[in-house]
Amino acid sequence: MIFNQQGVAVVLSPSAHEAWLAAGEERHHDLGARVLALRLAVVDSLTGSRLGVFLVSAQAPSSKDPHTEEWDAFYAALATAISRKQPGDVLVLGASANAAVGTSSTREREAVAREARCSQDMAELWQRGAGELMLLKAV
Repeated sequence: MIFNQQGVAVVLSPSAHEAWLAAGEERHHDLGARVLALRLAVVDSLTGSRLGVFLVSAQAPSSKDPHTEEWDAFYAALATAISRKQPGDVLVLGASANAAVGTSSTREREAVAREARCSQDMAELWQRGAGELMLLKAV
């Protein structure tokens, strides 16, 4: 199954689709064109307990775009998505942040400075939204 929203997508395998159905078909597609989120309900193979997995897919604005309003809207939508994660869920965030490093032209220096601000914002969002981090090993 593929969830696509103006270029932002999540592709689910048949077993992941079943996990999405088990989570009540929870999909957050009201976050604008750049952010999409889904919740999956899986069973931990070690403990046998139910575990929620909150998937967020995001596409940041182009780093060459001088309009910071677009970046602000992106981060607001991303923060909203992360805030919808249920307590105890594992957050899986996949984002294209469009990082770029250029030469020493004024425009490129401004783009690099904007990337640094955005990277700091992303780190702050991650710290607020992902209170716990689990590493899952495929067997």
